[in-house]
Amino acid sequence: MNICEACEQFKKRVKKWNYWCGAIDPLHYIDNMIKPHKHLILEGRGQDGAGAHVHVLHCLKCDQWWELSAWPVFGCLEVLPHLPKDHSSI
Repeated sequence: MNICEACEQFKKRVKKWNYWCGAIDPLHYIDNMIKPHKHLILEGRGQDGAGAHVHVLHCLKCDQWWELSAWPVFGCLEVLPHLPKDHSSI
């Protein structure tokens, strides 16, 4: 699946965060990474069992779903493609 240029830029901002700002709690800065992407919306958030804050995002332009995990203890972010629960792969 092809992703739009704005999603590519979003992934690059997350990568830059980890390089330049590691060891700082990223939760306060997630909005700054999402805001430049005008088609990316927050669909849900929660916490996993390992202490990461998980944000599920959806791009309305290319229909890509993302899972953004924030690790406040370590000050790092991870962005991965996300498959929605109601998605049919058949």
